[in-house]
Amino acid sequence: MRNGDNLKGFTWWVLLLTTLMSTYAVCAQSAPDSDSARVLALETLWNQAEVAKDASALDHLLADDFIFVDIDGSLQIRSSSLIALSIPSSTLRSSAMIR
Repeated sequence: MRNGDNLKGFTWWVLLLTTLMSTYAVCAQSAPDSDSARVLALETLWNQAEVAKDASALDHLLADDFIFVDIDGSLQIRSSSLIALSIPSSTLRSSAMIR
């Protein structure tokens, strides 16, 4: 019976280890997924705030030390980004064409 007891003990440890490893794997996968979901949600809120020209919403989303780098390499700080929301799109297009 001694071998039977050892086999039961070994089987119990293997099952315990397998359960712990699978639990760890599930937790490890859900953390990045929740981070990704949060980033996507914040990006969606940012896009909606820009389309709606909602400076108050954008004010809550942007950090105090926010710096935006545009496609042409130009930099824009947080306050400039909020002010730019109030400028009509046609004005922005005409000023960009002057460059």
